[in-house]
Amino acid sequence: MRALPWLAAAALLLGPAAPAQTADGWASQDGGTTGGGAAAALTVTSASELRAALAAGARVIEVAGIIDMREGQPFASRADQLKRGTIRVPSDTTLTGAGTGSGLMHASLLLNKVSNVIIRKLNLRNPCDVAPTWDPQDGSKGNWNAQLDAIAVSASRRVWIDRNSFTDAPHGDELAPLENGMPKQCHDGALDINQGSDLVTVSYNRFALHEKNSLVGSSDNATGDLGRLRVTFSNNLFEYISSRAPRVRFGRVHLYNNYHLGARRHPVYQHQYSVGVGKQADIIAHANVYEIDGARGCGDVVRSHGADNSFTDAGSTLNGAALAGCALPSAPAWQVPYPFTARPAAQVKQHVLDNAGAGNWQFDSMPDGAILALAAAGSPLAAAPADFYLEARIGALRPASGKGQLVLLGRHRAGNWTGAGLALADGVLEVNVVRMQDGVPTRVKQFRRFEASARRSDLLRVELGGSALTVYLNGEKLGTVNDARFAQGGAQVGFYSQGNAFDIDQVRAGPAANKPARIALSGVAGVLRAQVGDAPLTVPVSAVGGDGATRIAFTARSDNPLVASVVAGALGVTVVPAGPGEARVLLGSPTDPSQQAWFGVKVGPRFNMPPARSPAPVVFPPAGARGVPVDTPLRLTFAAPPTLGASGSVRIYRKRDMALVDVIRPGEEVARMGPGKAERLRHVRRHPIRVAGRSATIESHAGVLAYDTEYLVAVGAGVFDDAVGRWSFRTRKDMGARARLVVDDDGPADFRTVQGALDHAMARYPKAAPLTIAIGNGSYEELLFLRARDRVTLRGESRDGVVIHAVNNDGIHSGSGASAAPGAPGVGGGRALFLAEELDLLTLETLTLRNDSERRYSRSGQAETIYFNSDAGRLVARDASFFSEQDTLQLKGYAWFYRTLVAGNVDFIWGANRAALFEQSEIRSVGDSANPESGGYIVQARTVSAKDPGFVFLDSVLTHGVGPAGNPVLPGRTYLARSPGTANTWDNVSFINCRMDAHIAPRGWAGVGVGREPVPNPARADALHGWREHGSADLAGTALDLRPRIGGYVLDAAERDSRFGGRASVFAGFNGGEGWNPGSVSVGGGGSR
Repeated sequence: MRALPWLAAAALLLGPAAPAQTADGWASQDGGTTGGGAAAALTVTSASELRAALAAGARVIEVAGIIDMREGQPFASRADQLKRGTIRVPSDTTLTGAGTGSGLMHASLLLNKVSNVIIRKLNLRNPCDVAPTWDPQDGSKGNWNAQLDAIAVSASRRVWIDRNSFTDAPHGDELAPLENGMPKQCHDGALDINQGSDLVTVSYNRFALHEKNSLVGSSDNATGDLGRLRVTFSNNLFEYISSRAPRVRFGRVHLYNNYHLGARRHPVYQHQYSVGVGKQADIIAHANVYEIDGARGCGDVVRSHGADNSFTDAGSTLNGAALAGCALPSAPAWQVPYPFTARPAAQVKQHVLDNAGAGNWQFDSMPDGAILALAAAGSPLAAAPADFYLEARIGALRPASGKGQLVLLGRHRAGNWTGAGLALADGVLEVNVVRMQDGVPTRVKQFRRFEASARRSDLLRVELGGSALTVYLNGEKLGTVNDARFAQGGAQVGFYSQGNAFDIDQVRAGPAANKPARIALSGVAGVLRAQVGDAPLTVPVSAVGGDGATRIAFTARSDNPLVASVVAGALGVTVVPAGPGEARVLLGSPTDPSQQAWFGVKVGPRFNMPPARSPAPVVFPPAGARGVPVDTPLRLTFAAPPTLGASGSVRIYRKRDMALVDVIRPGEEVARMGPGKAERLRHVRRHPIRVAGRSATIESHAGVLAYDTEYLVAVGAGVFDDAVGRWSFRTRKDMGARARLVVDDDGPADFRTVQGALDHAMARYPKAAPLTIAIGNGSYEELLFLRARDRVTLRGESRDGVVIHAVNNDGIHSGSGASAAPGAPGVGGGRALFLAEELDLLTLETLTLRNDSERRYSRSGQAETIYFNSDAGRLVARDASFFSEQDTLQLKGYAWFYRTLVAGNVDFIWGANRAALFEQSEIRSVGDSANPESGGYIVQARTVSAKDPGFVFLDSVLTHGVGPAGNPVLPGRTYLARSPGTANTWDNVSFINCRMDAHIAPRGWAGVGVGREPVPNPARADALHGWREHGSADLAGTALDLRPRIGGYVLDAAERDSRFGGRASVFAGFNGGEGWNPGSVSVGGGGSR
């Protein structure tokens, strides 16, 4: 379908307004229409500035960007809408857009009893009446009627409406709810001219996606219109307008060179007629073009609505043929009094498409109802920089209804594009990266999800640089996705909307290097929970300029001070809980309305100290216990499964003086992992109170409990049904900085959690001091973090007996993640179970790391067991197991896995590494719980240097097994490796003397020809680079026939020995050539390697 005009509310300052032109048509008569003439222009950027300029009598007013008349506050009623949304334009005024992206939202321009007015170059979203009225007498079934027009010209003369764009989109009639058996229509007219208005020209405008477009004359009884309503419509574009393009009563109207596009069976805006000829209307038409799918004759496009009327046409066409058979009188009582030149009909379409409208966006109305909006030809945005950003504030207008998405896109070419946007699914908003290819949109990655609300709007920013796409939400960097396909395409940017109505505002675009100021929450959840009577709470806020460092001022406002009052400070917002209920706190910039963030506040009833009784039959640690590790999770065991409430709290007091040291509440919070005074912490989301069966686990905040101190735990009302009570225990004495620490979940130990021991290691030990953390058998449900601490060994009591596990994935914490300085925006701790950063010689022995995520339950299945983020560091894993599905291991630097088990299915060994050796290990492909037909890929290498070995598998075995959903891996479906398709990383992967089961595809490597997999780097492997293999056999040891392999290189014995002769060969590049030989274990029957 041909591109049509669409108006996103795009605040794009794209150049000066076009110079003033002279009105033609009827507006040129009686002295002409000059508006504000040559007066100096006053530029306005906000609703308040616009009102002030009009009140001050400014003659020429330029609207820069999109002005939303709501100013952040939805209309409370029709009276409020009329008061704040109506713009009264006085006489002798020009109101124009300052560039192709300027206009008005939620506005109704009223020209009442004025003269000599010009309205030009504005993007106008047709206003939606907040309180349409039901008229049971309107038609056979009754109907809804709205009251507001985008422009209403009443009792006015010498008016020129020129080069504006009008549309309902993206809040079209398809989204109107059904009430009283009829759609609740909230749109009235786009442009109505009535009450005896006269000498009006409507030229070069784009009218799109609207039902009743333009009414000339109020009613059949308006006899005062006689002799007036002289109006010209020329060179306008009417696209998918159902009717009234225009509908005329009494007037002498001239229509020439207009282009009408429509469809009798359009899914929303079914074409009824184009030109309505009402009572005593006298219309002269020249060379108009009607392309109306399903229209068969003049009666389908020109309709009579009264008597004593006439319609005279010359040169117009309908669907390529001369317009003929019009059953109306054609004897006009007047002649066109002004000079004009009508182009031949064959030239009209292209001329109108090239010149009509405010020139901001064009859209395709897709067969499935989606809207593809692109920067219009000739607009500066039609050719965006190679690396650019596009951002907009987006709100779902109907968040509770079904599904829908709105994507900011770039690199558009021939219908293919790359972008990211908000997707609505069952009342939940998700942030997705989307690739459109050949008409099929595919979600490449999903970031976190959050509750949708009609009260929220979110600032989404998409940056495209080369093959990298980065997404920001409300100032928080959600993550970066690298995909070779992202670098493909053209230079157009735009929007893709499907399935719901989204409010779009504050659109900006420019070079990706231009970073805007940002206001964002800093390491806190989106909802703050408190109770009446609590001490004031501080919410950290990151408010910085475009350099990412200079702090800027911000404001804070609560929409319900009776629940929570707020005060903005230098580093955050102080919240004072006042009364039970909910509030929304809006953070903003005093100078830039586009910079906003918000968070919710839920205040529950006052906390009352519970009675002196146990809150459950069994508590842990037991009442009166001594020597309790300071990181001990509290556990309650009930007689029956408890119900976790949504309010209340568990509080811990220092017993000697009843000082409150910790408050733990139900619901999600952001945990700061790492010692309290660390320069960098890992920020992750967690639920500190969890219920499983009859047991409840309560995790205190790290570092709040001191050694050798007695504490009282109080479980308040609302947490677990009616279970309230309190008990006390005493913590153990400080163990100092011993060379060996003990962790056990229930036996004698220094710590109950592995992270408690790691925090102690980071806080109390020199960086390079050797430390062994001995872990007793048990199930440890926790995420882990270790940073800048060398020579730490985690040694389990047994490989299968020590299981460190949790659910974490890219849908919970987007991106690989990293630590952040206190005060940094966002929650960027990443999706791995264990994040290990900037360290050396981390050893994992005789234990299991298991990421409990399942791809079938996660919309973004990447879920590492460990992300070893240390480019120059070393990781050792011995007799250990690693279980996940997608991305089980992400490795940088140097890693040695000896006699380990690594299980997964999609790129489950990957990373920007230098050298990783898997020796005498089992590499197990497991059934994909989300895609049972797929066997997956073992490796995706992003080795940082061509000379580095990358991923090497030596004397290992490639097996397969059932996945978490119970499905197996099918024969021949698993590939040894695939490429990310990037030019600055290398696909260095080698399998040396490995046994492989029948699940491995005969071609081995997933290169070009496997789905849409890209070309690897290097494109042709050799003995030193790329995908390599030697000595592969089946599980029985019989050599495999490697001739079917495609894309790899088969090493001979000499090449194998020179490059992969042992551990020392693989790790020869460590530390600038110093080398590393991790141990002297006899392997492969060949002695020490």
